[in-house]
Amino acid sequence: MVTKPHWSMGETPERVITSMEDVEVCIDVEVKRFRVGIRRGGQGLTFKCTDGSSRRIRKEVEKAGKGAYHAFDYFTQEAVIMAPESILPLTEYKEQSVDKDNRGGP
Repeated sequence: MVTKPHWSMGETPERVITSMEDVEVCIDVEVKRFRVGIRRGGQGLTFKCTDGSSRRIRKEVEKAGKGAYHAFDYFTQEAVIMAPESILPLTEYKEQSVDKDNRGGP
C-alpha cells in the first residue's frame, strides 16, 4: 500500500511519470521585490509579516499570474515575487545547461 506524502493530497495522483521525457523543469524569474513590514508572533519568538504586508504579497502574487509564488529575502527584509518564465522537458533543459557550460567565459 502506498500512502499519501501529505494529508492535503488527493487520493489519486494528478500525474504519474514513467519516463524521463515526461519530467519538466520550470524556470522561474523574479517579477518584483519590495520591502515588507514584520511583527513579532504571538509568543514573541517568531516574526511574521504584518497584515498589510500579507495583503500586498497576496495581491502581487495574483497579479504575477498562474504559478507565481513568493519567497522572503531575510537579509534585506523583502518579499520576492517569482513566476514561471518557461517550462522545458528535462532532456532539453539538460542540453541547454551543457551548452552554457561549454561556452566558457564568465
